[in-house]
Amino acid sequence: MPSMPKGIITFLFTDIQGSTTLWEKHPTAMKLALKKHDSILRETIESNQGFVFKTVGDAFYAAFSIALDGLKAALEIQEKLLTEKWPDDIDIQVRIALHTGNAELRDNDYFGQALNRVARLEAAAHGGQILLSNATQEYLHDSLPTGITLRDMGSHNLKNLLEPERIYQVVSSTLPDDFPTLRTLDLKRNNLPVQATPFLGRKREQEGIIALIKNDDLRLLTLTGPGGTGKTRLLLQSMTTLVDDYQDGVFFVELASIFDPSLVAQSIADVLDINIGSGSDLIETLIDYLADKSLLLGLDNFEQIVDAGPIIAQLMSAAPNLNVLVSSRQILNIYGENEYPVPPLSLPDLSLKENTLAHFSENEAIIMFLQRAQAAKPQFQLTEANILDIAKICIKLDGLPLAIELAAARIKLLNPVLMLKKLENSFSLLKGGKKNLPARQQTMHGAVHWSYELLDEHEKALFLRLGIFRGGFNLEALEAIFGDELNEDIFDTLASLLDKSLIREISSLTENTRFSMLEVIREYAREELKKANIVEITAQRHADYYQQVVEDISGYTDRQHQIIGMEEVDNLRAVVSWAFDRYKPQIPLNMLLKIWMTFQIAGHLPEIAGWVDRVLEQREKLDDLQISQALRLAGTASMNLHQTNKGIAYYEESLALTRKIGDFRGEASCINNLASVYGDINQEYEKACDLLLRALEISRNHVQRPIQQGIVLANLSENTARLGKFDEAISYAEQSYQVLKSVNSVPYMTLPEGIIGDIYRRKGEFEKAREYLQGSIIHWRDWGGEPTGAVFGIVPFASFYLDVGEPKRAVQLLGLLASLFEKSAVANHQQTRVIEAITQKTKEILGTKSFDTLYNEGYSMPIENIYSLVLGE
Repeated sequence: MPSMPKGIITFLFTDIQGSTTLWEKHPTAMKLALKKHDSILRETIESNQGFVFKTVGDAFYAAFSIALDGLKAALEIQEKLLTEKWPDDIDIQVRIALHTGNAELRDNDYFGQALNRVARLEAAAHGGQILLSNATQEYLHDSLPTGITLRDMGSHNLKNLLEPERIYQVVSSTLPDDFPTLRTLDLKRNNLPVQATPFLGRKREQEGIIALIKNDDLRLLTLTGPGGTGKTRLLLQSMTTLVDDYQDGVFFVELASIFDPSLVAQSIADVLDINIGSGSDLIETLIDYLADKSLLLGLDNFEQIVDAGPIIAQLMSAAPNLNVLVSSRQILNIYGENEYPVPPLSLPDLSLKENTLAHFSENEAIIMFLQRAQAAKPQFQLTEANILDIAKICIKLDGLPLAIELAAARIKLLNPVLMLKKLENSFSLLKGGKKNLPARQQTMHGAVHWSYELLDEHEKALFLRLGIFRGGFNLEALEAIFGDELNEDIFDTLASLLDKSLIREISSLTENTRFSMLEVIREYAREELKKANIVEITAQRHADYYQQVVEDISGYTDRQHQIIGMEEVDNLRAVVSWAFDRYKPQIPLNMLLKIWMTFQIAGHLPEIAGWVDRVLEQREKLDDLQISQALRLAGTASMNLHQTNKGIAYYEESLALTRKIGDFRGEASCINNLASVYGDINQEYEKACDLLLRALEISRNHVQRPIQQGIVLANLSENTARLGKFDEAISYAEQSYQVLKSVNSVPYMTLPEGIIGDIYRRKGEFEKAREYLQGSIIHWRDWGGEPTGAVFGIVPFASFYLDVGEPKRAVQLLGLLASLFEKSAVANHQQTRVIEAITQKTKEILGTKSFDTLYNEGYSMPIENIYSLVLGE
C-alpha cells in the first residue's frame, strides 16, 4: 500500500449524493450497497497509487503524489459505479473533486487550505460528476488520457473561500456529462462581497449567531458593539454560512452612508433589484415582493437610522419567512428583536503558567495581529523574544479587531517593543487603514468619532466625563461625582450610552453594578474632555470622591470593604498620579496609610514601594509626622522586597523622628518593625522580644489601638516560640487573638492562629496543630482572602506534613508556594530558611527525581488549589 504523500499533493474527495434519503428508503439494501461502494473506492484508489487517509460515513478522502493518478482513479471509480448492479436497483451516484496543493501532515492526517478547497469543490458537484480545481487542471492539461477532455465551467464563489475558483468538469465518452448547474454560491441569489482577508477566530460567536437565527422563534438578531469590534465581518461570515438555508437568497445592505430613515426601504429595494413603479407605494411593493420569500437580509451600520426600526418590523410582520441580521452600535428597540453583543477578540492571559510561544500562538487576538502584520511585512514571525510584547499590545488594544489591524500594519516601522511604548497614546498610532474602507474604519479615532457624533448633548456631556475613570465605575461613583453637575437623569443617560455600546457592563466583586469603557474609547473621551477645558475640574471631583472611598473603607476589616479597595485600584492609581503631578504627596501618603494591607494582599508591593519613594521625593511638602509615616512605609516595603539595609535605614530614621515629635503610635510601630529585623533576619530572638515588649508597653499605655497591640503580641509570640518557650508563646498568641477578635479583624486574627498551630507542631501535638493551622486558613478563605495573602499561614503546613510523615504533600506545597511568591507574595527571611530546610529534608527522603516531579506538580496547580491542598478537601 502506498505511503502518505508529502509536498505537492492531489487530494481526491468523494461523497454519495442523496445518501440520507437512500438510507431512509432502503436501509437494508444500503448496507450491502455501501460495502460494495467502499470496496470499489478503496481498491481503485490504492491500485492507482493513492492513499486513503480518512473515511467519514460514505465519504472517502484520498491523497496522490501525481495528479494524473488521481484523475485515473476518479474516472475508474465512476465507470465501475456506473456499471455495478446495486441491491434493489438503488441508484448510487458519487460526486468527486480533485485539487492540488500543499498540506501539513500531522498525526496521520492532513491539514490546511488545500483540504478546505477540495471539500468545497466536492460539495459543488453532482452525483456522477468529476470536478477539478484550476490548480489540478494546470498539472493535467498536457497529460490527459486519450478521449478525456476538460470543460471550463468558469469561475465560481465557493462557500467560506476568499477567492473564486475556476472549475473544470472532466468529460469522457464513457460517462454522463450533462449535469445541473454547479452547486456554488452563485446558484443561490446573493450579493455577499468577497472578503479580502481570511476570517479569523470567532468560531463560538459565529456558531451562536447561526444557532439563534435558525431558531424558528427568532426573526431579528442585532449584533451590537462599539466601532472596531468586527460586527460587519461577523455578520457577513454568518450570512455566507447561511446561504443554503434560504431558498430565495441572502442579501447584504450597507447603510453607513444613509442618515435619513426614510431611505432605508429604498436601499433594501435597490439591493433586491425591485423596480418601484410610478405612483407605487415603496413599502407596499417591498411587502408584496417579500411576502412569500424565504430570505435573509443583512442590514449593516443601522445605528444612525434607528428611527427606521418600525419599517423593519413592518416588513417582518408581512413576510413570515423573512429573517433579518443587523449590525449596529445600538439596538433597534422594536418588538421581536434579540440582541447579540459582539465581544472583542479573546485576549491572552498573562497570569497563566503555560504561557509559552505555542500557547500564545493559539490566541485569537494574537493570530489576527500576526496575519495583519505579515500582510505588511511577510517575513514577520512570532518568536519567544517578541511574543510577550505582542500579547501586551493586544491587551492594551482590548482585543478590538480594527485597533489590532491598524497597529499591526505599523510593523514595518516599529518593532513590538517600540509599538507597545507608542500605544501609551493609542490614537496617534492607530491610523493608516486601507483606503478602500469607509473613513470611520481607517482610524480608530474615526471609528469612535462616528459613534460620538450620533449622541445628543446630554449623552456627549456624560460620555466625555466618563473618560476620567480607570478600570470602571459604579452607579454610586457616577452620581456622587457628576450628579450635581449634570442637570438631567444621569442614569437614563448612562443607559442610553450602554445601549449605544460606548460603555459596557462588567463583572463586579461587590453587589454594585459596574461599568467600563474599552481603552481606546476611554482615550477618545479623555481627548474630548480636554477640548472642553473641563478635565481639571473633572479630575478634582474624581480625586475627591476616591479619597473619601479610602476614608470609608480604612476603618473596616470586613472583606467587603477590602474588596472595594481592590476593585477600585485603577481609580486609586489615577488619583495618586494626579496628586503627584500637582505636588500633593499628602494625598497618596494618606491613601497608602489607610489601605496598605489591601494593596499588599492584592500583590501590588513593588508599586507601593514606588509610590512611597515618590512621596519622599516631595517631602518638602510634608510635616514631620507625615515624613515619619512615609519612612516607615518605605521601610516595610523595602523589607518585604528583601532590601534589608535600605529597610533598616528607613526604620531608624522614622524612629528618631517619631521620638522627636512624641508620636507614640509611630514609635511603637517602628520598634515592632525593627524587632522583625532582629528576629527574622539576624535570629537575635532575645533582643527581638525585648523590643517587642517595649512596643507593647507603648501601645497599651499611649496608643490604645487594638490592631497594633494584636500584631505586636503575635510577633512577640513567634519570637518567644523561637526561644523554645512554648507555653509563654501560646499565651501571647491567645492574647493577640482575643485583642484582634474584639475589633473583628479577621485577616490579622489568622496570624496568632497559625502561630499557635505551628507551636503545637513543634511540641509534637499534631492534632492540635492541625486544628489551629487549618482554622487559620479556613477563616482566611471564608473571609474571602486572596490565596496570595494566605502564604504566611501555608508555610507552617509544609513543616507539618513533613513531621506527620507526608513528605509528598509537603513538596507539592513547596511548589505551589513558589508559584505564589512569583505572583505577588514575598517570603520573609525566617520563612525562607524554613522552606530551604524542608527542601533539603524532603530531597533526602524522596530523592531528587521524585522531589522534582512533585514540586512541579504543585507549581503547576491553579493558585486556588492551595486551600484544598492544605485542608485535605
